[in-house]
Amino acid sequence: MKDEHKGVLAVFFSAIIWGFIYIFSTIFVKMNISPIEQVFFKSLFAIPMLIPILYYKGLLKIHKQHLSYLFIFGFFMAIVTFFEFSAVGVGTPAATTNFIITSFPLFTIIFSHYLLKERVSIRKIESLFFVLLGVFLIAQPWTANTLRIIGVLFALLGALGNGYYIVFVKKLIEKYHYLTILFWASVFTFVSTPIIWILSYLFNPFTSLFTFSFNLTAESIILLLLFAFLYNVLAYLLIMYGTKFLLPSKTSLILSFESVFALIFAFIILAEVPDIFQLVGGLFILIGIWIIAIRKKTVEKEVKNIIHHIHRSRHR
Repeated sequence: MKDEHKGVLAVFFSAIIWGFIYIFSTIFVKMNISPIEQVFFKSLFAIPMLIPILYYKGLLKIHKQHLSYLFIFGFFMAIVTFFEFSAVGVGTPAATTNFIITSFPLFTIIFSHYLLKERVSIRKIESLFFVLLGVFLIAQPWTANTLRIIGVLFALLGALGNGYYIVFVKKLIEKYHYLTILFWASVFTFVSTPIIWILSYLFNPFTSLFTFSFNLTAESIILLLLFAFLYNVLAYLLIMYGTKFLLPSKTSLILSFESVFALIFAFIILAEVPDIFQLVGGLFILIGIWIIAIRKKTVEKEVKNIIHHIHRSRHR
């Protein structure tokens, strides 16, 4: 098998895995595992899984001066991941949540323009237009369904947070392997979730999203372990392998199909049937991503830092 084909298969399987993420979250909500608990256990179970890999590769060490920065990063990612799972927690369909979260590279472009002074091209403006139009159609504000709008806002906050991720972590990417960042982000995300839980008592209109019951069954523990392994270990290893043989634009294009897989899995597993506005809105979001992904080779260097590292390091 050619190296490029191996790369395509690796990235393709990681897209399939990520297509399941909000399916898992929906199942956990039905098992009375709150979004804050999902963030907590996902990080907790991922840490011992990552230690042997990083120890073998000699990637565990970090400089003391970066600990505070990594803590802030872990706290930030805990909040972002909480927003993502909260979208599902208030009843937003898994596939709809995935479509909105998938739009995060476009928000990276906005943050990169204002914080890193990167040029915004006509192509990027076109992409942003399609993404925002897609989010509007999915939200369906004309229905006056408050819970639907709140769910979309949670997902949009998750997308915005992921979009800011690459700008936030730029300093660390230049100094550390992304698996090192992933490990320490998981450690500090785990540490940060109890802090978020305590702070939630200051302003908490959605009590069910912050519940910490620890009422886990053997079945839920197995699912949480699988959840952590798939998203904090296997998906990243597949991306690490696949991107050795693929251009960043091809990688991002393949990964954008995670929303398609999410739609299929949500229909099969959760019996979710999206309405026409959700389907068209999701299609517009994909078009926005594809406009950025399908680019000429002369601009591959430009998208490398924006998309390549984001997709490799996603979902903390």
